[in-house]
Amino acid sequence: MKIRCDNYSYGLLDEPGDQPIRIFYPHLQSQFEEINEELKGAFPHLPNIRLSFLTENIACIGPSCTPAKIEIHDTFLSMVWGIIYGVLINAPIRDDKTELDGKAAEELLAYSLRLLSEYSEWDKIRLPNPELHEKDSKHLIGKSNIIFWCALNFIINHEFAHIALGHFDSENQLSSLDKEYEADSFAMTQLMAKYKNSIEEPLAQMGVISALSAILYCTYDAGGGSIHPDPHHRLSKVLEKLDQSKNKGVFVIAMWFIIDWGMKFNAYWKLWPGKFSGNMKQAYNQSLFYLENLQKEREVVIPDMDKDYSIGEEVILLDNGVPVTIVQKVAVSSKHFNVYEVEFGSGFTNYVSSDDIARKGSEMDLLVREWKQEMEEAEEKSLSIAVEGMANYTAFSTRQTIID
Repeated sequence: MKIRCDNYSYGLLDEPGDQPIRIFYPHLQSQFEEINEELKGAFPHLPNIRLSFLTENIACIGPSCTPAKIEIHDTFLSMVWGIIYGVLINAPIRDDKTELDGKAAEELLAYSLRLLSEYSEWDKIRLPNPELHEKDSKHLIGKSNIIFWCALNFIINHEFAHIALGHFDSENQLSSLDKEYEADSFAMTQLMAKYKNSIEEPLAQMGVISALSAILYCTYDAGGGSIHPDPHHRLSKVLEKLDQSKNKGVFVIAMWFIIDWGMKFNAYWKLWPGKFSGNMKQAYNQSLFYLENLQKEREVVIPDMDKDYSIGEEVILLDNGVPVTIVQKVAVSSKHFNVYEVEFGSGFTNYVSSDDIARKGSEMDLLVREWKQEMEEAEEKSLSIAVEGMANYTAFSTRQTIID
């Protein structure tokens, strides 16, 4: 069968990397420059900042910044695009998807989550992707692209905010958690101002939700560590500030991200709201309440021996098992965990807290490995429960439609 394409690229010289997400690179660079120019007008002290787009075929590494550079990895962007497509296509607000659409979305989401622990090639022939695809009559990929682009805009503005708002200044007295909240608020304000009163405004809102929800998938216990707030706390703060009159589905999507996260991490039945009142904000808050209780169940005390590391020591990241080397101790966080600068094999550096790393073979490392095994064994059980839950939701939606 000949594949008909809306958008196809073999990867030009200015489109580096192997992942199909590379088609966004030229636009990413121009978007970065546009945001840079806008912020220089508002913040004259802003230094010259450059964008580093990393294309190594390794496990997912999140975005980061220094006072002079913002780094984004293509594997992270691949994960975000896959999560957006996978979750939004299977969200209960869609009534035009086929069984084939749903299966492809599930497979893509599973691939995206595997990128957290190891790199593998994106199967562009079999799985949905932004680079090579058949004629998209439902515009599923096109809508995912718009939402992804808005999510990326939010992420870039968030990293810019850390620099523009002086978060690296020694005189800045904000806690590390408050700096993240401030950067989220700044990024959301910048993005929504750009799309205000446009037909893309609802999709821009979904971009904000998707960017923060993608972080949730990087955790087993929905925790943000000692440097970042918990992802669902960040999500709730931006939801309260969004103009919901423009998109009444924001709480539906936010709730579905939480529930889908539970499906992947063996907690689906603990997060699904027991009863629907027709008020999706209440349903979202109920799922949030269940999530908070789940966090308490999964709290783990980190052994004291793993709180202090030596320069040059090799440790592993607990979320994906990637080995890194300790460069230096940076600070002690408000939760009394040490903050370290670590170096990856590629030479890329980032900041992590001691509750995000462990020595190989330590109690914490072994516990995380057990968690991953439990997640794999529970996937079939979670999916069967998901089918039952969706049937209940569909029945509720049908009743509400008749009543309305």
